[in-house]
Amino acid sequence: MKLTAWYTPRKLGGVEAFLHRYARHERDLAIAATTSLDGPIEVDARMLDWTSFGAAFNRRMPSAPACELLQRDLNVLRPSVININDCLEFGIGAVPLLRALKPHAVIVDVMHIDHPDDAFLENRRHYLDALDAIIATSRHTIERFRKYHRSDLPARYVPCGIELTRVHRTPPPDDKLQLLYVGRLVEEQKRVMLLPEILRAVRRPFHLTVVGDGPDRARLQDALPDATFTGFVDPDRVAPLYASSDLLLNVSSYEGFAITVMEAFAAGCVPLITDLPSLDREMLRDGENCFLTQVEKMADILNAVTREQLALMSAKAMDAAPALSIERTVRDYDAFFAELGAGKQPWRDVALKPWDISEDNPWLPAPTFAKRLAVRLRKWTRP
Repeated sequence: MKLTAWYTPRKLGGVEAFLHRYARHERDLAIAATTSLDGPIEVDARMLDWTSFGAAFNRRMPSAPACELLQRDLNVLRPSVININDCLEFGIGAVPLLRALKPHAVIVDVMHIDHPDDAFLENRRHYLDALDAIIATSRHTIERFRKYHRSDLPARYVPCGIELTRVHRTPPPDDKLQLLYVGRLVEEQKRVMLLPEILRAVRRPFHLTVVGDGPDRARLQDALPDATFTGFVDPDRVAPLYASSDLLLNVSSYEGFAITVMEAFAAGCVPLITDLPSLDREMLRDGENCFLTQVEKMADILNAVTREQLALMSAKAMDAAPALSIERTVRDYDAFFAELGAGKQPWRDVALKPWDISEDNPWLPAPTFAKRLAVRLRKWTRP
């Protein structure tokens, strides 16, 4: 049994879309929802409702019931792998339990993004000693992690992966560029309010389709009255939108290996994306199967690109897609887990006394002066 801690199972950003696919291809999987927005997801995996953990982490309820539930579920599951899956809250709040289980289960954290703020790395210090390894969706993240923590913890670069299906591309009816945005509509990270600024400088006919939802949707719709907004589209049903579009626009300020870019490759939609340090330049080849550039140059590319150029790049993008399959991701995960599992001891049930799940929550004020001082001292004495 493999266990994945999943913080917001129905938010359906890139991480959640990946886990939908992962659950369909990984056998004997359990998923623990530590905070549930809309109820259980529909995947072929055992779902654990750990909503009480999220409440305890944010001091909305006592810790004891959540601690007891986690231990009871884990003693029934006896997982060979616990994948924290970028769920910092679970790593921080459940670290006493993770430490107790480390002799018996492989404990891995998947880092899905390359966040520019070092707090993304610093907050992992709370549970670094409980980890057997990390997996990251960018090599740059691994380099940053090792330099920041001065750590030689085993690490593996594994892109998330998508399900590859044969998609029939729909040729555009005229020379109008068909542009596509897919993702959360939020200014932080995704910088969606840059899209109107870019498109105002485009001097040729185009149409933009925006797929997704988020807190900045209304503001973006006001700024792009001629665009088509579809709202959220299930990841299993988004392929035809890529197949009928020329270019995928991604103006994020940070990413890992974005799943939307993988999906665009598979459908022959050419990504036009910000050139970030985290990008895999073996897969993403500027001017060949994608455009890697800065935001201020995107309009120039849109004005200059020709139909012939797009056709060649579209074919190259589809050629690259098979290396990004979810089946390959699962194989890479399982091989790494097997390597890390050598020497683990037979499972032993845990029966820890309840601990304060919220004690080290970095997003809440420390409850006492002594605790605040201890937190500050830890930061000052970081090696």
